[in-house]
Amino acid sequence: MRITRRAAAMGVLALAARAARAEPLGTGGELLHVRPDWTSRITTPVYINRKGPFAFVVDTGANRSVVAAELAMELGLPPGRRAKIHGIQGLQDAATVDVQSFTAGRLQLPIADVPILPRQDLACDGFLGLDAFKSRRVEFDFRRGQVSILAGGFEGLEAPGPVATLTSDVVVRARQRFGQLTIAEAEVVGQRIGCFIDSGAQISVGNMAMRRILKARTGDQGFAPLPIVLYGATGQQARGEVAEVPTLGVGALRFTDFNMSFADLHTFSLWGMQDRPAMMMGVDLLSLFAAVTVDFRQNAVRFRMAQAMAPDARS
Repeated sequence: MRITRRAAAMGVLALAARAARAEPLGTGGELLHVRPDWTSRITTPVYINRKGPFAFVVDTGANRSVVAAELAMELGLPPGRRAKIHGIQGLQDAATVDVQSFTAGRLQLPIADVPILPRQDLACDGFLGLDAFKSRRVEFDFRRGQVSILAGGFEGLEAPGPVATLTSDVVVRARQRFGQLTIAEAEVVGQRIGCFIDSGAQISVGNMAMRRILKARTGDQGFAPLPIVLYGATGQQARGEVAEVPTLGVGALRFTDFNMSFADLHTFSLWGMQDRPAMMMGVDLLSLFAAVTVDFRQNAVRFRMAQAMAPDARS
Protein backbone atom coordinates (compact mmCIF):
# COMPACT_ATOMS: atom_id res chain seq x y z
CA MET A 1 0.00 0.00 0.00
CA ARG A 2 1.39 3.36 -0.99
CA ILE A 3 0.08 6.40 0.88
CA THR A 4 0.82 9.25 -1.46
CA ARG A 5 0.77 13.03 -1.31
CA ARG A 6 -2.94 13.04 -2.15
CA ALA A 7 -3.76 10.96 0.92
CA ALA A 8 -1.13 12.16 3.36
CA ALA A 9 0.63 15.40 2.58
CA MET A 10 -2.34 17.73 2.98
CA GLY A 11 -3.07 16.43 6.48
CA VAL A 12 0.57 16.33 7.49
CA LEU A 13 1.23 19.88 6.33
CA ALA A 14 -1.83 21.19 8.13
CA LEU A 15 -0.82 19.45 11.34
CA ALA A 16 2.77 20.66 11.07
CA ALA A 17 1.53 24.25 11.15
CA ARG A 18 -1.36 23.87 13.57
CA ALA A 19 -1.92 20.73 15.58
CA ALA A 20 1.70 20.06 16.48
CA ARG A 21 2.07 23.39 18.20
CA ALA A 22 4.94 23.88 15.78
CA GLU A 23 5.51 27.50 14.89
CA PRO A 24 7.90 29.10 12.35
CA LEU A 25 11.01 29.81 14.17
CA GLY A 26 -6.54 -6.38 33.49
CA THR A 27 -7.51 -9.63 31.86
CA GLY A 28 -10.66 -8.11 30.59
CA GLY A 29 -11.01 -5.12 28.33
CA GLU A 30 -12.92 -1.90 28.10
CA LEU A 31 -14.20 0.06 25.12
CA LEU A 32 -13.75 3.76 25.73
CA HIS A 33 -15.26 6.58 23.69
CA VAL A 34 -12.68 9.12 22.63
CA ARG A 35 -12.53 12.42 20.83
CA PRO A 36 -9.74 14.40 19.22
CA ASP A 37 -8.79 17.45 21.27
CA TRP A 38 -7.95 20.79 19.64
CA THR A 39 -4.43 19.52 18.92
CA SER A 40 -5.80 16.38 17.16
CA ARG A 41 -4.65 14.04 19.93
CA ILE A 42 -6.96 11.31 21.23
CA THR A 43 -8.58 11.83 24.64
CA THR A 44 -10.68 9.49 26.77
CA PRO A 45 -12.75 10.00 29.96
CA VAL A 46 -10.85 9.16 33.16
CA TYR A 47 -12.07 9.09 36.77
CA ILE A 48 -9.73 9.93 39.66
CA ASN A 49 -10.82 8.85 43.14
CA ARG A 50 -14.29 8.24 41.65
CA LYS A 51 -14.60 11.83 40.44
CA GLY A 52 -14.82 12.91 36.82
CA PRO A 53 -14.86 12.35 33.96
CA PHE A 54 -11.70 14.20 32.94
CA ALA A 55 -10.22 14.34 29.43
CA PHE A 56 -6.90 12.45 29.30
CA VAL A 57 -4.76 12.02 26.20
CA VAL A 58 -4.01 8.33 25.45
CA ASP A 59 -0.23 8.55 24.99
CA THR A 60 1.74 5.44 23.99
CA GLY A 61 4.89 7.57 23.88
CA ALA A 62 4.88 8.76 27.51
CA ASN A 63 6.64 6.56 30.06
CA ARG A 64 4.47 7.89 32.92
CA SER A 65 0.92 9.15 33.29
CA VAL A 66 0.53 12.81 34.25
CA VAL A 67 -2.23 14.92 35.85
CA ALA A 68 -2.79 18.64 35.33
CA ALA A 69 -1.71 20.56 38.45
CA GLU A 70 -4.94 22.56 38.47
CA LEU A 71 -7.02 19.37 38.44
CA ALA A 72 -4.96 17.89 41.28
CA MET A 73 -5.66 21.03 43.32
CA GLU A 74 -9.40 20.92 42.52
CA LEU A 75 -9.54 17.29 43.70
CA GLY A 76 -7.48 17.97 46.81
CA LEU A 77 -4.97 15.22 45.96
CA PRO A 78 -2.27 14.94 48.67
CA PRO A 79 1.32 15.71 47.60
CA GLY A 80 3.78 12.88 47.02
CA ARG A 81 7.53 12.76 46.59
CA ARG A 82 9.38 14.86 44.03
CA ALA A 83 10.12 13.08 40.77
CA LYS A 84 12.19 13.47 37.61
CA ILE A 85 10.30 13.48 34.32
CA HIS A 86 11.54 13.53 30.75
CA GLY A 87 10.75 16.48 28.48
CA ILE A 88 11.70 17.08 24.86
CA GLN A 89 14.86 18.92 25.99
CA GLY A 90 15.87 16.88 29.05
CA LEU A 91 15.04 15.86 32.61
CA GLN A 92 13.21 18.24 34.92
CA ASP A 93 11.83 18.17 38.46
CA ALA A 94 8.12 17.68 39.02
CA ALA A 95 5.85 17.43 42.01
CA THR A 96 3.65 14.33 42.34
CA VAL A 97 0.30 13.56 43.97
CA ASP A 98 -1.04 10.38 45.57
CA VAL A 99 -4.04 8.87 43.76
CA GLN A 100 -6.21 6.18 45.38
CA SER A 101 -8.02 5.10 42.22
CA PHE A 102 -7.41 5.77 38.54
CA THR A 103 -10.20 4.45 36.32
CA ALA A 104 -10.90 4.43 32.57
CA GLY A 105 -14.29 2.88 31.83
CA ARG A 106 -14.42 -0.16 34.13
CA LEU A 107 -10.66 -0.63 34.11
CA GLN A 108 -8.77 0.07 37.31
CA LEU A 109 -5.38 1.33 36.13
CA PRO A 110 -2.22 0.60 38.17
CA ILE A 111 -1.33 4.25 38.72
CA ALA A 112 -0.73 5.81 42.15
CA ASP A 113 2.15 8.28 42.41
CA VAL A 114 1.45 10.70 39.54
CA PRO A 115 3.52 13.71 38.39
CA ILE A 116 1.69 17.00 37.90
CA LEU A 117 2.28 19.64 35.22
CA PRO A 118 0.50 22.92 34.32
CA ARG A 119 -2.67 22.46 32.29
CA GLN A 120 -1.55 25.17 29.87
CA ASP A 121 1.39 22.97 28.86
CA LEU A 122 -0.58 19.72 28.72
CA ALA A 123 -3.55 21.35 26.91
CA CYS A 124 -5.77 18.74 28.60
CA ASP A 125 -6.54 17.27 32.05
CA GLY A 126 -3.71 14.73 31.84
CA PHE A 127 -1.99 11.88 29.99
CA LEU A 128 -2.41 8.11 30.20
CA GLY A 129 1.13 6.79 29.67
CA LEU A 130 2.91 3.45 29.43
CA ASP A 131 2.34 2.71 33.12
CA ALA A 132 -1.36 2.27 32.24
CA PHE A 133 -0.76 -0.15 29.36
CA LYS A 134 1.64 -2.78 30.76
CA SER A 135 1.13 -6.17 29.03
CA ARG A 136 -2.02 -4.87 27.35
CA ARG A 137 -2.97 -3.86 23.85
CA VAL A 138 -4.39 -0.47 22.95
CA GLU A 139 -6.71 -0.32 19.94
CA PHE A 140 -7.38 3.06 18.34
CA ASP A 141 -10.46 3.06 16.08
CA PHE A 142 -10.22 6.39 14.27
CA ARG A 143 -13.42 5.84 12.29
CA ARG A 144 -15.69 5.23 15.27
CA GLY A 145 -13.87 7.52 17.68
CA GLN A 146 -13.14 4.73 20.16
CA VAL A 147 -10.16 3.28 21.98
CA SER A 148 -10.05 -0.15 23.66
CA ILE A 149 -7.61 -1.22 26.37
CA LEU A 150 -7.55 -5.03 26.32
CA ALA A 151 -5.52 -8.02 27.43
CA GLY A 152 -2.44 -8.36 25.24
CA GLY A 153 -2.39 -10.66 22.21
CA PHE A 154 -3.99 -10.46 18.76
CA GLU A 155 -6.40 -13.15 17.67
CA GLY A 156 -4.90 -14.96 14.70
CA LEU A 157 -1.73 -12.87 14.68
CA GLU A 158 0.23 -13.73 11.57
CA ALA A 159 3.24 -12.27 9.83
CA PRO A 160 2.25 -9.75 7.13
CA GLY A 161 2.42 -10.55 3.45
CA PRO A 162 4.68 -8.61 1.10
CA VAL A 163 1.90 -6.33 -0.17
CA ALA A 164 -0.87 -4.50 1.71
CA THR A 165 -4.28 -4.44 0.05
CA LEU A 166 -7.18 -2.04 0.40
CA THR A 167 -8.92 -4.13 3.06
CA SER A 168 -5.99 -5.91 4.70
CA ASP A 169 -4.56 -5.60 8.18
CA VAL A 170 -0.82 -5.01 8.16
CA VAL A 171 0.94 -6.46 11.23
CA VAL A 172 4.43 -5.13 11.93
CA ARG A 173 6.72 -6.73 14.50
CA ALA A 174 8.30 -4.60 17.21
CA ARG A 175 10.62 -4.92 20.19
CA GLN A 176 10.45 -3.31 23.61
CA ARG A 177 12.98 -0.76 24.82
CA PHE A 178 12.37 0.85 28.21
CA GLY A 179 8.70 -0.16 27.91
CA GLN A 180 8.30 1.51 24.51
CA LEU A 181 7.74 -0.44 21.29
CA THR A 182 10.21 0.01 18.43
CA ILE A 183 8.98 -1.15 15.03
CA ALA A 184 11.52 -3.63 13.66
CA GLU A 185 10.75 -3.08 9.97
CA ALA A 186 11.03 0.64 9.23
CA GLU A 187 13.20 2.38 6.64
CA VAL A 188 13.55 5.74 4.90
CA VAL A 189 14.96 6.07 1.37
CA GLY A 190 16.21 2.51 1.71
CA GLN A 191 17.98 2.79 5.09
CA ARG A 192 16.76 1.13 8.31
CA ILE A 193 15.55 3.51 11.05
CA GLY A 194 14.07 3.25 14.54
CA CYS A 195 10.33 3.98 14.62
CA PHE A 196 8.17 4.47 17.74
CA ILE A 197 4.37 4.71 17.92
CA ASP A 198 3.51 7.90 19.82
CA SER A 199 -0.25 8.55 20.04
CA GLY A 200 0.40 11.60 22.25
CA ALA A 201 2.35 13.41 19.53
CA GLN A 202 0.27 15.60 17.26
CA ILE A 203 2.77 15.22 14.43
CA SER A 204 5.50 12.75 13.56
CA VAL A 205 9.05 13.87 14.36
CA GLY A 206 12.35 12.47 13.11
CA ASN A 207 15.77 13.11 14.61
CA MET A 208 18.50 15.00 12.79
CA ALA A 209 20.35 11.76 11.99
CA MET A 210 17.33 10.78 9.89
CA ARG A 211 17.23 14.29 8.42
CA ARG A 212 20.88 14.06 7.32
CA ILE A 213 20.17 10.79 5.50
CA LEU A 214 17.32 12.40 3.60
CA LYS A 215 19.39 15.46 2.72
CA ALA A 216 22.30 13.32 1.48
CA ARG A 217 20.01 11.13 -0.66
CA THR A 218 17.57 13.74 -2.01
CA GLY A 219 19.26 17.14 -1.69
CA ASP A 220 15.95 18.73 -0.55
CA GLN A 221 14.68 18.76 -4.12
CA GLY A 222 11.35 20.52 -4.54
CA PHE A 223 10.96 21.73 -0.94
CA ALA A 224 12.94 24.31 1.03
CA PRO A 225 13.20 23.25 4.72
CA LEU A 226 11.14 25.42 7.07
CA PRO A 227 12.58 26.30 10.54
CA ILE A 228 10.13 25.61 13.38
CA VAL A 229 9.92 25.51 17.17
CA LEU A 230 8.37 22.43 18.82
CA TYR A 231 6.61 22.72 22.20
CA GLY A 232 6.52 19.79 24.61
CA ALA A 233 3.97 18.90 27.28
CA THR A 234 6.43 19.81 30.04
CA GLY A 235 6.75 23.38 28.72
CA GLN A 236 10.13 22.81 27.08
CA GLN A 237 10.90 23.99 23.55
CA ALA A 238 13.15 22.65 20.80
CA ARG A 239 14.19 24.08 17.46
CA GLY A 240 13.80 22.00 14.34
CA GLU A 241 12.68 22.11 10.74
CA VAL A 242 10.09 20.70 8.37
CA ALA A 243 11.37 18.87 5.28
CA GLU A 244 10.04 16.54 2.61
CA VAL A 245 10.22 12.76 2.98
CA PRO A 246 10.13 11.04 -0.43
CA THR A 247 9.51 7.53 0.93
CA LEU A 248 9.01 5.92 4.33
CA GLY A 249 8.53 2.18 4.76
CA VAL A 250 6.84 0.61 7.78
CA GLY A 251 6.53 -3.12 7.23
CA ALA A 252 4.43 -3.59 4.08
CA LEU A 253 3.28 0.06 4.19
CA ARG A 254 4.82 2.81 2.06
CA PHE A 255 4.30 6.51 2.72
CA THR A 256 5.46 8.70 -0.17
CA ASP A 257 6.02 12.42 -0.79
CA PHE A 258 4.95 13.99 2.50
CA ASN A 259 6.39 16.58 4.86
CA MET A 260 7.65 15.89 8.39
CA SER A 261 9.26 17.71 11.32
CA PHE A 262 12.82 17.02 12.45
CA ALA A 263 14.56 17.93 15.72
CA ASP A 264 17.14 16.45 18.10
CA LEU A 265 14.77 15.84 21.00
CA HIS A 266 15.81 14.43 24.38
CA THR A 267 13.31 11.65 23.69
CA PHE A 268 15.68 10.12 21.14
CA SER A 269 18.55 10.21 23.65
CA LEU A 270 16.31 8.49 26.21
CA TRP A 271 15.81 5.64 23.73
CA GLY A 272 19.54 5.50 22.86
CA MET A 273 18.77 6.77 19.34
CA GLN A 274 20.44 10.20 19.37
CA ASP A 275 23.09 9.12 16.81
CA ARG A 276 20.98 6.62 14.86
CA PRO A 277 18.22 7.62 12.42
CA ALA A 278 14.86 7.39 14.21
CA MET A 279 11.35 8.86 14.28
CA MET A 280 8.21 9.05 16.38
CA MET A 281 5.06 8.22 14.39
CA GLY A 282 2.40 10.64 15.61
CA VAL A 283 -1.32 11.12 15.11
CA ASP A 284 -0.88 12.82 11.72
CA LEU A 285 0.19 9.49 10.18
CA LEU A 286 -1.67 7.12 12.53
CA SER A 287 -5.05 8.74 11.82
CA LEU A 288 -4.69 8.04 8.10
CA PHE A 289 -5.67 4.45 8.99
CA ALA A 290 -9.09 3.15 9.99
CA ALA A 291 -7.55 1.66 13.15
CA VAL A 292 -4.17 1.06 14.77
CA THR A 293 -3.50 -1.50 17.52
CA VAL A 294 -0.40 -1.37 19.72
CA ASP A 295 0.19 -4.66 21.57
CA PHE A 296 2.67 -4.46 24.46
CA ARG A 297 2.47 -8.20 25.18
CA GLN A 298 2.90 -9.54 21.65
CA ASN A 299 5.35 -6.74 20.69
CA ALA A 300 3.51 -5.92 17.49
CA VAL A 301 1.54 -3.12 15.81
CA ARG A 302 -1.44 -3.70 13.53
CA PHE A 303 -2.52 -1.13 10.93
CA ARG A 304 -6.01 -1.45 9.41
CA MET A 305 -6.50 0.15 6.02
CA ALA A 306 -8.96 3.03 5.63
CA GLN A 307 -11.30 2.80 2.63
CA ALA A 308 -10.14 6.24 1.50
CA MET A 309 -6.61 4.88 0.94
CA ALA A 310 -6.50 3.54 -2.57
CA PRO A 311 -3.34 1.81 -3.74
CA ASP A 312 -1.05 3.98 -5.80
CA ALA A 313 -1.30 3.31 -9.51
CA ARG A 314 2.36 2.29 -9.54
CA SER A 315 1.84 -0.44 -6.87
